[in-house]
Amino acid sequence: MSIQRLRARAPSAQCVGRALLPDYRLAFDKVGLDGSGKCHIVRHTGSSVYGVLFALSEDDKARLDELEMTGFGYLSETVTLRLEGEQDQQATAYIATRVRPGLKPYTWYKQHVVCGARDARLPTAYVSQLETVQALEDPDQERASRELGIYPLRKSRGEQLLIRRPLRDARSSRYSLCRKDLSAQASRHLPSASRDGC
Repeated sequence: MSIQRLRARAPSAQCVGRALLPDYRLAFDKVGLDGSGKCHIVRHTGSSVYGVLFALSEDDKARLDELEMTGFGYLSETVTLRLEGEQDQQATAYIATRVRPGLKPYTWYKQHVVCGARDARLPTAYVSQLETVQALEDPDQERASRELGIYPLRKSRGEQLLIRRPLRDARSSRYSLCRKDLSAQASRHLPSASRDGC
């Protein structure tokens, strides 16, 4: 859901709007090539998944299909979304074909999802739910740095506000990249979320 990550893979990506997908839930147990969990949607009556609808060029859609290994790790399927304040809209979603219950994502991957949700200004309760997903440190720190390297470093008054390196605190290890991690005073110096997201 992170616009930075999507545009690194599909530069034509344009946000259409926030959306709700009824009767599905979000899971993080799709088997990734690195052995960690990746997120996907699963049919589940009564649940809902919040997200963002993006428009892509045909070339970028083909590139994304290749990167997401459509036909191997995911299947491409048409779903019906409810756009914020509008009628229902059909869209393409990736449905996982290889899952392993109990699999966990790496912290950098979870951070992509959480940052995207925050930048899109999804409901606070939903973002909080994403933040509770258990994640593992990637033993490959170069890969973690590379993944997080898509986020620009932003500075204000000579201070670094967004950082790419892992931070440790007393409770857990985490990556600090998103606007929520900034003080209210510092965040006034950042562009609004709508400039990069929805």
